[in-house]
Amino acid sequence: MKKFKNLLLIMLFCTVSFFARQDTISYKLKLQYFSFPNNFTTTIDEGSFPEGEKYIIPEHTLGGGFIMFNEFYDALEHSAFWLDDGAIDENIHLDITLGGLNTATGWPNIQFGFQLFLFMNIDVYRMPGMIPVWGNYNFNDGKYINFAIPKHSSFLTGMNLLGMHPDSLGFRYILAAGFDITCIETIDMVDSVKFRAEHLSKFGGGRGNLPTGVEIETFPDIPRNFSLEQNYPNPFNPATSIVYSLPEAGYVEMKIFDITGAEVETLHRGYQEAGKYKMIYTAQNLSTGIYIYELRSGEIRLCKKMLYLK
Repeated sequence: MKKFKNLLLIMLFCTVSFFARQDTISYKLKLQYFSFPNNFTTTIDEGSFPEGEKYIIPEHTLGGGFIMFNEFYDALEHSAFWLDDGAIDENIHLDITLGGLNTATGWPNIQFGFQLFLFMNIDVYRMPGMIPVWGNYNFNDGKYINFAIPKHSSFLTGMNLLGMHPDSLGFRYILAAGFDITCIETIDMVDSVKFRAEHLSKFGGGRGNLPTGVEIETFPDIPRNFSLEQNYPNPFNPATSIVYSLPEAGYVEMKIFDITGAEVETLHRGYQEAGKYKMIYTAQNLSTGIYIYELRSGEIRLCKKMLYLK
């Protein structure tokens, strides 16, 4: 009878331990910037924390080629990152990369022609050193990743430099085709601005009205030459497609100018792999008239005219 009671106690202990399990998140926090034709990455911090507990981005002074981004990093110091307790059912490793910074534009990241104060890519690994999980890493129902940036003086200064006010900021997922607000929520708090999201992937923070009007579709073929095709339809209202080909990877800009040569809008600015792309552009504030769209990559500059009719 005594042996049976002991067995029951052991089974009860194991059951309680299983349901009280708290999974662990190991991490590397990195900073990355792009200076054509290379990406540069440095590891700022690494360690682990249990789900349900906050990881606080530490104070750190950047050196070497990263010294120009100290203001950017200062604005994110003491930000809190955590997963809700019960969000995951396994131990995972995260590569958290704060990046997309460009030496030509200062520390703000440019995505789809819009300035972001935050670009955060999170790769998830079930074992460190293995290949990352493909696609989004989803949490258990009703559980979230949370990221809160305190409204301290460095953050306020950084936002003012970008012409953004902390009370009107918004967070988005960054997809290949543009921004997405599905399953991510921005929460403006007294002492911080925060988002919570249902899965891990790429996150961007910028003005609360970041559009979703520029979409980019990729094709599997690697072209032999640079090319920029005539937009279709043309004339257009409100949307048109622009197809272009890149035989090699590089820093790419797609801009729209009016007939006088004044810049109207930046549709894309950033690094792209070699390939064929179709950009769907939805005009929002154009007046009827002729416009020029321009593709630049390295020494290549290609232009074509298009007509917008209201």
